Amino acid sequence: MSQKTGIPLSIKLLVLFIGVPLIEMLLLMKIYSWTSLIFTVLLVFVSGIIGAAMARSQGLKVWNQAHRELRGGKFPADSLIDGIIILIGGALLLTPGVLTDVVGFSTLIPQTRAFWRLLGKIYFAGKVAKSFQSAQQGGVGGFKFYNFSAGGPRPAQSREQESPVESVDGGRSSGSVPKGSPFDDQSPFAKKPSSSH
Repeated sequence: MSQKTGIPLSIKLLVLFIGVPLIEMLLLMKIYSWTSLIFTVLLVFVSGIIGAAMARSQGLKVWNQAHRELRGGKFPADSLIDGIIILIGGALLLTPGVLTDVVGFSTLIPQTRAFWRLLGKIYFAGKVAKSFQSAQQGGVGGFKFYNFSAGGPRPAQSREQESPVESVDGGRSSGSVPKGSPFDDQSPFAKKPSSSH
């Protein structure tokens, strides 16, 4: 079986929580050196206020669009993705910085949000494909299915591997339901196995 290749989660978190703030600080220092401290502070505050207003406006539009699609009997897939993108963009705009503000504003403009929506669809399609592949290999999300019987849990078998529970004529076959299980016939009219001498 081929091993999964990709960037480890620890590296991603390191880049997110250390790399991005470091880049933001360097950009703000560069803007301060080009302009002044007052301009840099105003840039951060004004971008946050404008971003919050835009996020609220675009969020209401997407909410109303989703309601119209639901009333029309259509599942609002694009509207749901847009809502997630706008939520992420609003959080980025509330974070002080220039790079996060640029990315945040790009999620609030409908023309550029289409790009992020496409990336979101590709991401979710990959997740669904991995889930189906994992289910076909005997589990979902790393968990395997088990059949529970009187003998305890055992890995789930395919339909061809499972032994028949009961034959057509009502007789028991080898490998049938264990005695004492919920599916065992406990009635007084149950056919008792003949004792061999």
